[in-house]
Amino acid sequence: MNGIMKRSGVQISFSSSKGSAQLSPVNRGLGSLFFLAFFLMGSLFEVFTIREFVVILRTYSWQQTPCRILSSEVVSNEGDYRFAVRYEYAVGSDTFVGEKFKRNFHDGDYDKQSGRVQQYPVGSPAVCFVNPANPSEAVLQRDSLLFGLVILFPLLFIGIGGIGIYAMWARIKPKPVETRPISDSSKGRRALIVFLSIFALVGLGMMWPLCVRPIYKVIDARNWIETPCRVLHAEVRSHDSDDGTTYSVDILYEYTADGKVWRSNRYDFLGSSSSGRSGKQAVVDQYRAMPRPVCFVNPANPAEAVLVRKPTAKLLICLFPWVFFLIGAGGIVGVLRSARRSKAAAWLPPVSDSGHAGVAGNMYWLNPSPENDFADDWVALPAAGRRIGKFFGWLFFAVFWNGITSVFVTIAVQSCRHGHPEWFMTVFLVPFVLIGLALILAACHQLLSLFNPYLIARIRPGRIPLGSSADLNWTFKGLPGRIGELKVVLTATEPIRSTSDDGDRKRQMSPSSKPVFECELACLTDPQQIASGQIRLSIPASAMHSFDSGNCRLTWAVSFRGDIRIWPNLKDDLPIVVVPPNLQELR
Repeated sequence: MNGIMKRSGVQISFSSSKGSAQLSPVNRGLGSLFFLAFFLMGSLFEVFTIREFVVILRTYSWQQTPCRILSSEVVSNEGDYRFAVRYEYAVGSDTFVGEKFKRNFHDGDYDKQSGRVQQYPVGSPAVCFVNPANPSEAVLQRDSLLFGLVILFPLLFIGIGGIGIYAMWARIKPKPVETRPISDSSKGRRALIVFLSIFALVGLGMMWPLCVRPIYKVIDARNWIETPCRVLHAEVRSHDSDDGTTYSVDILYEYTADGKVWRSNRYDFLGSSSSGRSGKQAVVDQYRAMPRPVCFVNPANPAEAVLVRKPTAKLLICLFPWVFFLIGAGGIVGVLRSARRSKAAAWLPPVSDSGHAGVAGNMYWLNPSPENDFADDWVALPAAGRRIGKFFGWLFFAVFWNGITSVFVTIAVQSCRHGHPEWFMTVFLVPFVLIGLALILAACHQLLSLFNPYLIARIRPGRIPLGSSADLNWTFKGLPGRIGELKVVLTATEPIRSTSDDGDRKRQMSPSSKPVFECELACLTDPQQIASGQIRLSIPASAMHSFDSGNCRLTWAVSFRGDIRIWPNLKDDLPIVVVPPNLQELR
C-alpha cells in the first residue's frame, strides 16, 4: 500500500503502519509497576483462596460418625449472636466432645442461630464429620463447595496485570504486514471470551446474596403478618477491625406466633454494617421510645421476622454484581458479533493487491451491502459510535473502578482516623485514585457532549468506486450556532495487527491504528453553511479500497470536527465504503 499521489496541489502519502509505537524505558517501568500491583494483589488473594478451598475439599473425605447433642443454645458474643453447640462422638474405644458447628462459622442474626438450636435440640442424635488423621477434630456441617467460585475473582486482577506487563516488555520489531484469512483471529477471540466469562461468572456469583435474595425477600415480605413485638434491647453495634470501624443496628425483639414465643434481631434484609453512627443511633432511639412496636412475621416460617420490610437505600448494592455481569456478558456479545461481521465479508470474491478480481489472495471487501447501493438514491451515514453508548461506557467503567478503589480508600481513611495510618497503602492508592478521578472527568465530558448538535448526513452513491466522486450533504439538529468552526475531513485509517518472528515462532502483535490518508474537504465558519450544506468528495484512483483481511484492514470515513467554545468539541466519524473500480461490473 506504499505510494504517493497528488490531488489539487496537496501531496498525500500512503505508508504501511509499523506496528505499536516503542515505549521509553521510563514509561515501561511506570506501566510495569502499575500492572505489577494488579498481578501481586491478585496472586496473593488467589493463593489464600486456593489454600482455603483445598482445606474445604479435605473435609469431604472425613468420616461420617454418629454423635449426640449435649448442649445447644444461642449466646451473645459482644453484641453478635453465636450458635454454641457441644456434641459427643466415639472413634474406636475413645470418646470425644466436639464444639465446632462449621470450620468457617461466623456469628449472625439471632433467628438464624435460633433455627440451628431447633435443628439440633439437646439430647437428639446427629451425624458429625471426623478428621481421620486427628479424631479430636470434627464438625457438624461441612462448608459448601460453592466457595470454589471465589477462585475466579482474583483471576481478573492476575489477567489484567499479566497481560499489561507482557504488553510493556514485548519486543516489537517492524515487519512487513502479513495478511491472513479472517478465521486466523479466532484464537484471540476465544481467549477474550474466556477472560470476559470470568467477569460474567463473578457477577453471577455475587448476584444471589447481594441482589436476588434481598429483592425476593422484600417482595415476599409484603404478605408477611404484622405482629406486635417487645424490644428487649436496642443498641448501635460497632465493628472494629483493620479495615476501620463500621456500625450496624442491633435490636433484639420478642414476638408470639403459632402459640410460641420467638426472638429475632433482623432489622432489614441486607443487615450489613457501614460507616456513620448517627443514622443508626437515630433508628435505635426511635425503637427505644416506640410504645407499640410491630414486626412482620413469615407465616410459612414463624422463626423468621423483620422490622423493616420496605426497600431501603442499601438495596442499591444490588447494582454492584450487575457491573461485573454486564461487562462480561456485553463484551462476549460484542466479540461474537464482531466475529459474525468478519465472516459475513467472506462471501465476496477475493481480490489481489492490484484491486482486480482473482483467485489468489486473502483480502475481503468491507461491509457487503445490497446492489442498490450503486443506485442514485441517497444513503444515510451512521455515526461510528453513539454518544449515549460512549457515555454509559465511561460511566460504567468509572463506577466499576471507583467502586473497587473506594473500598481500599475507606480502609486507609479509617486507619488514619484511629491513629494507625497505613502509609504504604495510602501511597500505593494515589495512582489508582488519580485514574478514578480521570475516569469521572471523562464520563462528565462525555455527558456534556450529549448536548452537542446532532449530525444527520447522507451520501450518494452509498458505495464509491476508486477514482470517482460522491455527493455528501448534512444537517445539524439542536443548536448548530454554537459551533464556531467546522472542518469536514476525508480519512482512511489502517488498524493493523502485525506479526513478528521470534526464532522459529511467530508472535501476534498488539493492534495499532494509523491514518494513512487525510484530506480536508471544507473549513466553514459561516453559521448557515455549518447548519446545513452539501459538498462533493473525490476518492483518488491510486488509493486502496476498503477491505478487511483479519490482521489488516482499511476503513474510509468522513469526519466532522466542530470547535465549540467552553464545551466539549464535536467529532463525528461517518464511515463510508470505497470499492474497486470494477466492482459494479462484477455485480
